Amino acid sequence: MNKHDGGKRTARCWVARPFPERPPTRERYAPQRGGRTLTSRPVRPAGNTRDDTAPHHRLGCMTEQNNALPDDADSFNPAASSLAGQVDRAVMEELLSIRSSIDNIDATLVFLLAERFKATQKVGILKATHKLPAGDPGRESAQIARLRRLAEDAHLDPAFAEKFLNFIISEVIRHHEAIAEDHQTSSQQA
Repeated sequence: MNKHDGGKRTARCWVARPFPERPPTRERYAPQRGGRTLTSRPVRPAGNTRDDTAPHHRLGCMTEQNNALPDDADSFNPAASSLAGQVDRAVMEELLSIRSSIDNIDATLVFLLAERFKATQKVGILKATHKLPAGDPGRESAQIARLRRLAEDAHLDPAFAEKFLNFIISEVIRHHEAIAEDHQTSSQQA
């Protein structure tokens, strides 16, 4: 077994975790000015759901620090704020409502990134199998230009979008290099 089939955990590993096709949601009421509205937010099942042999899995690089994070969704307090008790109650309720939307977006981003890394892992395995380089500067330049245009259309700072994509690309290349190294090692042992 190797890190590509979920068997090995190191500082630069792919960690396998169950990943639902659609994230389950928990309905809850979020305070808003003038009343309450029903919102949904992604939730994880209670308890430790790690399974390094699951066929569908979340991918990411873990460190000892990340392994120490709480595994249950209920440990997050969406109302946590150093402003509590210092600002008007109505302002605080509006702030919490907006933050609730941000929390939902953040959860969605995590699931999207997990899906993206699942796809890039397949690319990494394909590249390693055919001895292709981990990076593809032509593809990377085209992607950066495309995302800068999309960012402008979305009224997002293109420089921020480029920095974000460059970070993701550097992580993907690092993972592809690790996959190639493991593939080469396993080929030599066979």
